[in-house]
Amino acid sequence: MLGIERTFLPYQPEATEKKTQISYLWPLISSAHVSAETATDDQQTPVFEDDALAAELRPGGRLDQMVTLGKDLPVTWVIDPDLLATVDAMANGYRVKEGSLHVPGANRELAERWLGALEKAVQGHKVVALPFADPDLASLAHHGKDVPGSLGHLQSATALAGMTVETILHVQPSTDFAWPVDGAVDPAIVSVATSAGADKVIARSDSVRDDLSYTPSAARPWATAAPRPW
Repeated sequence: MLGIERTFLPYQPEATEKKTQISYLWPLISSAHVSAETATDDQQTPVFEDDALAAELRPGGRLDQMVTLGKDLPVTWVIDPDLLATVDAMANGYRVKEGSLHVPGANRELAERWLGALEKAVQGHKVVALPFADPDLASLAHHGKDVPGSLGHLQSATALAGMTVETILHVQPSTDFAWPVDGAVDPAIVSVATSAGADKVIARSDSVRDDLSYTPSAARPWATAAPRPW
């Protein structure tokens, strides 16, 4: 036994004309790897903090398996554009920090292969682009007002998201979704998500307490002028 996961069982009465449509969210997200430095050459080659992302991209790695499995499933791809931009930078030539030196990155072909496989996998599927670098909406909501300009950067991160996904994967993504950490939402988090252009919020079931005897699976309004938790 590898594990046990609890989920809900849709009930579809025979008399119902419209069948319930269900999609699983398939997240392609990773930690940041590109440093704030660039190489001192004419191309301003990006410099990576390390080459750890390659382990996730190579055959059998986490991100490789996500693409390999997801291409044959009816899923909604939820992508952090920062991951795409990072792998795209690898594919176009990059350098890696090694002590005080910057050495040439050795996984350019690996990045090209993964991007090519992902581009084929997402064709014909729903694609959601999260704000660039998947910022922590809860931290912004509860502490962002103490940092001047932080909420404004969230808007630009959303604008950059759609452009990045369309440029690299050649698909038009949706940018009106927000996915707070672990799907936890409260009025402050919803308000911040709305300010960045999202009108749909992916939430945990226990974030929306309806005291129902069954597991809700449909969209519902959070408030009159607020986004809808999903």
